[in-house]
Amino acid sequence: MINTPLPADPVHRRLLLRGLTVVGLAGTALVHLDQLPDTLHQTPLLGAMFAVLVAGATAAAVAMALLDSDLVWLAVLLMAAGTIGGYIITRSMATPIDDQDLGNWFEPLGLVSLFVEAALVALCVGALRKPARAKARIDEFAGSAGGALQ
Repeated sequence: MINTPLPADPVHRRLLLRGLTVVGLAGTALVHLDQLPDTLHQTPLLGAMFAVLVAGATAAAVAMALLDSDLVWLAVLLMAAGTIGGYIITRSMATPIDDQDLGNWFEPLGLVSLFVEAALVALCVGALRKPARAKARIDEFAGSAGGALQ
């Protein structure tokens, strides 16, 4: 078994977090894009929400690829947590938005979506932890200052 450690320097660790988040956002967009035609036909309001989620996840993936901003991390966190909340609500009770998924807890793409969104929440919480970010910035600054002083 090969034991590959996480990147030691904070900049590469941060890039890894961002890359995994972009992949997760692509997963969210693809799962909901796959369901979009049927959902628009059966429950138009939920279908419209899926379309907004697909567009939002795509925009957030582009933003995450280009920026390392707390605002982008927070947007992804809220989007993923909201999607998990929507799944739980539509499976727990009939709503005006969706009355067809009540009790449908084990729908395969729904479970995939839950897994991806839970991973996104974990990545965002990890990225938004201030002590880790502050230490990464201090280490980065110390490394660049040390190199300039030598």
